[in-house]
Amino acid sequence: MREGTGTILLAEDNEADAGLLISAFESWGVRNPISVVKDGNEAVAYLLGAEKYQDRYEFPMPSLILLDVHMAHLGGFGTLDWIRKRSEYDHIPVILLTGTPQPIDVEKAYLMGANSFLIKTQKLDEFRRRIEEINVFVLQARFPYARLCYNF
Repeated sequence: MREGTGTILLAEDNEADAGLLISAFESWGVRNPISVVKDGNEAVAYLLGAEKYQDRYEFPMPSLILLDVHMAHLGGFGTLDWIRKRSEYDHIPVILLTGTPQPIDVEKAYLMGANSFLIKTQKLDEFRRRIEEINVFVLQARFPYARLCYNF
């Protein structure tokens, strides 16, 4: 298996945002491998091990899923709905991401079964603090095998 413990699946259609997230994780010492897909349909294919994602060595089942709310082709809410309707994915925490937070979206995310909601920001210190809170309070408490692995 690739370096790190527990692959992170990032569904993000904006390459710049995906790059920023990956760079931020790396700069904080997170060493979990990150697999990036560009939309909800690809996230579903990845989870099913379908199409180009059949090789589970190269594309292991994720231990954390990050979904951009505003993606083409199924979007974050559609993908979250698909995931939460399948009990085989109950053990995987799902965090929704958005750059344009709306209170109704946050409420909807939690009602649909999201484990957390993260606002994408250019303020890396703030973003890092939020990721660390998610790691401690969501992942370690409820999903001990999904926690982020840091280089120290």
